[in-house]
Amino acid sequence: MKILKQSDVDGLIHLHQSGQFSLAEKNTKKLLIDFPQELILHNILGVSQEAQKKFKEAAESYRNALKIQPQFAEMQFNLGSALYQLGDNQGAIQQYQKAIQIKPDLVVAYFNLGIAYQNESQFDQALGAYQKAVELEPGFYEAHGNIGAVYLLQGDFDAAILSFQKSINIQDHARGHFNLGNAYRNQGHLEKAIQSYHRAIEMNPHDAETCSVLGDALWHQGKIQEANQYLRQAVTLNEDNPIANYNLATFLHDNKKFQEAYDFYKASQMKDWEERALYCLYKTKQFDLFEKELLNIQKELLKKVATKYSLNYDELLNDLLPKEVKLIPNTKTSIQIKKNNNPITPPSQQDRCMARVWNRGKGGQCLRNRTEDKDGTILEYCSQHKNNRKHGRIDELPNNKIFPKESKSLYK
Repeated sequence: MKILKQSDVDGLIHLHQSGQFSLAEKNTKKLLIDFPQELILHNILGVSQEAQKKFKEAAESYRNALKIQPQFAEMQFNLGSALYQLGDNQGAIQQYQKAIQIKPDLVVAYFNLGIAYQNESQFDQALGAYQKAVELEPGFYEAHGNIGAVYLLQGDFDAAILSFQKSINIQDHARGHFNLGNAYRNQGHLEKAIQSYHRAIEMNPHDAETCSVLGDALWHQGKIQEANQYLRQAVTLNEDNPIANYNLATFLHDNKKFQEAYDFYKASQMKDWEERALYCLYKTKQFDLFEKELLNIQKELLKKVATKYSLNYDELLNDLLPKEVKLIPNTKTSIQIKKNNNPITPPSQQDRCMARVWNRGKGGQCLRNRTEDKDGTILEYCSQHKNNRKHGRIDELPNNKIFPKESKSLYK
């Protein structure tokens, strides 16, 4: 009868700990041929696969381990972690709960359970899980931070600030200052928010999102040059970050740099970027490109409709879209926009003030009608905002940075 040597197990653990995950996986699979009931081999195989982002394979390895020993709390936890990575929040919740039932003091299981609940927008359950984690481990600053993030999502800004401050007092960290800045900003304390964002950048100067949010806050404070600096720095740090691109685009849009704004809207591909990009094309008189992109948007919308309702896309395309889209100058009604025969603005932008407003953490475009100048020209802004726009634009703040799930590797 063959017996698994401890030296073989130690060798596999060494490969995993030294980052040689592929080799650890390969050698573990070889040993499993001879020792299929050895729990530790399934464990090492799972964590090595998870380290390579092979989450589906890792989940299967953990399931095989649990067939051998179902009352293994850490293995239930590991399976939950793999399912979470696969986007199966409900499956992850079930596994974390099983781990807790077996081992009620497994702190990281409560923490990960909170994250899974939070992703499902079950905020009260998330709070309960995080609070149990800090009850078991009062110095768990990541859990305190995530409690603050949930309070912020629920609109309890005072409680969020207390939680973020508690987290920072335990361990000073950039993520905490970023979230604290978001809480202050939701309360309308712009200067305190800016101070918190500055502190976050001091601790992590390469975070594109924090640079972008700081630039946005400075814009609202009327510090245009500083805002421009940080907004552009954010895109330099991470040219693919949607928030950084969108914030810079709206800043440029507001300052009438429409061509540059168009490029960053295209790069962001978030929120209402398509409508705003079309508006920039209109303002720069790129009407051919406007028509082309408007048609593309309509086609994409029809694809979604066809998919959702199991309809024939080609038939929808032929029935609902014209063969050619043209912007036709409306000479009869152009006096409503300007005293010339330029094409009118797109209907969605025709009458609305172009300023953006802010109200307790939420923002959007002003809904008032535009006003007329003395010569009868329709201005871009309403009477309230035509001379006072230093608040700039505001959209919803980016998501708070919750701490990621803990990983669990068990070698016993």
